[in-house]
Amino acid sequence: MSPLPVGDCVPSVSEERTLRRMDYEGEYIALSPLDPEKDAPGLFACSHGTELVEQLWTYMAYGPFEDVSVMQEWLEEIEGSEDPLFLSVRDRVSDRPIGMVSFLNIAPDARRLELGNIWYGPEAQNTCANTEAAYLMLCEAFDESIKVDILGKLMILGGLEYDPTLINRILLQEGLMDAIMRESSFAQYIKQLGIEQGIGQGIEQGIEQGERKSTIGAILEVLEIRFDLSEAHPLSARIAAIDDLQGLKQLHRAAIQVPSLEAFQNALDA
Repeated sequence: MSPLPVGDCVPSVSEERTLRRMDYEGEYIALSPLDPEKDAPGLFACSHGTELVEQLWTYMAYGPFEDVSVMQEWLEEIEGSEDPLFLSVRDRVSDRPIGMVSFLNIAPDARRLELGNIWYGPEAQNTCANTEAAYLMLCEAFDESIKVDILGKLMILGGLEYDPTLINRILLQEGLMDAIMRESSFAQYIKQLGIEQGIGQGIEQGIEQGERKSTIGAILEVLEIRFDLSEAHPLSARIAAIDDLQGLKQLHRAAIQVPSLEAFQNALDA
């Protein structure tokens, strides 16, 4: 049995790194220290107004707020906090606030912190906003001695949570891709396991293959229940050999809707 992998020794902390309360400019968004009077109207507008929009507060420890003035009072209460250290997120095109983030549970002597208190208005959800915000915060949080390894983890696993295309572009623009593959112990370990496809690609392929197998199973189950299709039937083998996931999803809908097995076969042949 091979030994479990062990990473490089972590050097002692020679100098504690203090987070700076400053503006962080990205390509799509900017992070800024809280300015309650300036930020409150925009933050309130993007996070209130309808029951659907206000669902973003469901799992937060605060909000929704009765009106702009109440939200401004809350921002004034947390403005000077060092931990959590709150930042507003602003869209650089519209120059409007679109959400908030924070550093928290900060322990410089242990080289540990978290990113939390993260929320975005609907217009910024499922966009690259949080991907770039996380990148800017990680760049501020870690010095060069461990930054490459952190970004290596983001490169390989970040596609599960963040926009993989933007991660890839950021790393290429910063000239960090070669350094990550050369210096990141995590990237080297993953490479040794045979995952060499770049940002999230190998992981995404595995997820897609799992979804493909699940969809095939669902189609065969529907056909078995509705039309008594057996595993030995030629149609079963044809369905199992299909690689196109979108095509399989269409066939799954067809299996549920068609009036007969012959009609399903016609859909398969189309």
